[in-house]
Amino acid sequence: MLIAKLGRNTQVLLSLQALVLNKKPFFNEAGYELMSGVRVWENRALAYNRDAFVLSCKTMLSVLSSPPKHFESVVIEHFKGRTEFILNACDMYRKGLVKIGLFDGEVFMKGKGHVSSRFTSSINKLFGELVMAFSKIGAPVHNVVDRLEEENRLSKKKRKNNIGLVKKLRNLFVELMVKKKSKRHVIVV
Repeated sequence: MLIAKLGRNTQVLLSLQALVLNKKPFFNEAGYELMSGVRVWENRALAYNRDAFVLSCKTMLSVLSSPPKHFESVVIEHFKGRTEFILNACDMYRKGLVKIGLFDGEVFMKGKGHVSSRFTSSINKLFGELVMAFSKIGAPVHNVVDRLEEENRLSKKKRKNNIGLVKKLRNLFVELMVKKKSKRHVIVV
């Protein structure tokens, strides 16, 4: 009854929202609803969600660079208020800590799921572009960037400390061989 009272445009928007803005939009495609729960189709749904998220990030960048006329301030305020959430979602998804589309704002430091290298590469590139775009509008990016820099620093320190004696010797040997080869290829004129 309520839908009948709404305008045609509102009805279309509500239909799109119901089809796309849910946990498993892939299965709302015609003919796919019965495939939910089947591993092959769940994997395709995950790929669909990854692609949709990458496209959403690209759309955000496009809207930030060319906001609709007379809506510039609305766009800026919207993204200023959502910057930290968006950047944290990118980070959690690229690390495989949260299934794509299910990030609720909580930042987790444990767990690791499978994330394709293509997705990680895309999000890494888009993440930097989003940080720059958000910075240009004066959005607060420093909290997320500082946290990620600290994680990166700790990760490098941990990796450095985890290298065993055998690995250190192997690295030293490889380094010496490279130096030895480079000395042989020096041409004296």
